[in-house]
Amino acid sequence: MGQLLSTRVELLPQAYLEALTRLQDKVEPFGFDEVERIVSSELGVRLSKAFSDFEVAPIAAASLGQVHRARLRSGQQVAVKVQRPGIRDAMLEDLEEIANNEMKISVDAIDEKTLVVGFQKVANRITVGLIIAALIVGAAMLMQVETTFRIWGYPGLAILLFLAAAGAGVVLLVNILFYDKSEKD
Repeated sequence: MGQLLSTRVELLPQAYLEALTRLQDKVEPFGFDEVERIVSSELGVRLSKAFSDFEVAPIAAASLGQVHRARLRSGQQVAVKVQRPGIRDAMLEDLEEIANNEMKISVDAIDEKTLVVGFQKVANRITVGLIIAALIVGAAMLMQVETTFRIWGYPGLAILLFLAAAGAGVVLLVNILFYDKSEKD
């Protein structure tokens, strides 16, 4: 939660932001055995079946996950982002506390109500982002389904889901750009 807060410059004084920003730096990577277990579980196959090469050392590590270079069996180089074990549950727990107004924060230097409202905005945006991602994944999966309903030569339902995701993304962006700006004025 601290890493997320460090990006919200309107909520905290500079000294707090600088301290929280350190949460983004110098994070120790987790072990390759965990990486192998997570990626294999997500893909449903061993690493050696999906990749011709998978670098053991990550090219980047952060509090939410780390990134490894790999090469698909087709020869295409890819970056594989692996979520840190347990981070999803920890973030969901934090977000649920925020959504239920259960998170108690007491800092004399900031207005607690402003902080809670800021947390709720971040939680709402994450939720909308997850919905958009789900629409995109669903649309990508539907691209493989043969159907007579087609738009622009592609499966119609897939295109409608892509358009819904794009529309939701635009609404989210407009909300972020204009709603935040109007609150500062």
